[in-house]
Amino acid sequence: MRTTLTKNFAAAVPFIAFALACGCTAASPTSSIEYDPEPSSTTPESAPIVNGSKATSHSEAVLIDMYEGGQLSSYCSGSVIAPRVVLTAGHCVHGISQWKIKAPFANGQTAQSSKGLVYDWNTDSETVDPNLHDLGLIILDTPITLSQYPTLATKAVSNGTKGIAIGRINNGSLSTTALYMSQAISLSSGQSIGYPYDYQGSDIIQSGDSGGPVELTGSAPYTIVAVNSGGGGGAVFARVDLLSSWIQSTIQANGGPGSSGGGTGGAGGSAGSGGSGGSAPPSTTCTGGTQETEANDSYTAADKLTKLACGGLASTSDEDWFTWTASSKGISYDLVLSSSSDFELQMWKKVNGSFYAVTNTTPTEFTYTTSGAATYYLVVFSPTGKTGSYTLNLVK
Repeated sequence: MRTTLTKNFAAAVPFIAFALACGCTAASPTSSIEYDPEPSSTTPESAPIVNGSKATSHSEAVLIDMYEGGQLSSYCSGSVIAPRVVLTAGHCVHGISQWKIKAPFANGQTAQSSKGLVYDWNTDSETVDPNLHDLGLIILDTPITLSQYPTLATKAVSNGTKGIAIGRINNGSLSTTALYMSQAISLSSGQSIGYPYDYQGSDIIQSGDSGGPVELTGSAPYTIVAVNSGGGGGAVFARVDLLSSWIQSTIQANGGPGSSGGGTGGAGGSAGSGGSGGSAPPSTTCTGGTQETEANDSYTAADKLTKLACGGLASTSDEDWFTWTASSKGISYDLVLSSSSDFELQMWKKVNGSFYAVTNTTPTEFTYTTSGAATYYLVVFSPTGKTGSYTLNLVK
């Protein structure tokens, strides 16, 4: 589902297009008491990383930024299937005039495009049209080179086949530096729910995941069987085998396939390899503090933060997670990130099993008095993919 900057969509099987989540545009709080959603009607965010991990082994996965009239309008995900062809969702192509592509796990290669193609997707509807194929192709101005390209399914998979979905959502909000893969899910025909051109599966895709590949479990070269299309009480994934001839002819007309591109999809094996733990961080002196321990690249592997922590981001897609707790209401705290780069913080509080975003005081600081007992999760990241060292200091 694509994330737009101007709309919020909601329907039975919608393109989830929530407004950008916290951290993209920091807002100043109006009170010294932290934002407290528990007694209000505010909806909690998704848990950070929905049973997924960084898709570092998937060099084909790409971030897609979409432009209309020269202005950034929305975001999607996709995959490089040939040196000059990117596969994505039809609703990530229709009505868009320009795209900027980044392959974070292929040495950060980038490309631009002003040419996109759809097979029959011609609607601006806010829901998945079951009578159309939600597939699109973006033709790159310059190639993105991979050591091997994914294969594409040319026949349907059997009900119960295991697959993984890849997209750019991290901790319920948009990532501008990395993509993430789900745990293995079961795919089955969408015919029974009225979506004959799709597979159906668990509702694991979120805003901004649209167009990301759904791949059979196994090892590279991966086989793409569908792309993320829509979700809400379940998810639908647009099948690629139904448009195999159209996709292959488009590839041939635009520079041809790369190595391993365009083959037949086979049966799934074991779960695809996920994001590996971060590389060793850049060395830094941590006098009086604790050095971060890898791999702390997800909230489920967060380091405990007691006071001072030191660490480093070692790659363009690296991020470090920490956690701390407040035992009661009325605890004043000041959490400050220091670095020589553009590193920023995002933080969530977990209360009664739900996650709530805490508004930044600045992009590198949270200064509040707690509104109740809670466990906090925070992430250090670079919005531009820079590397370097940092210190994180929590004073209570």
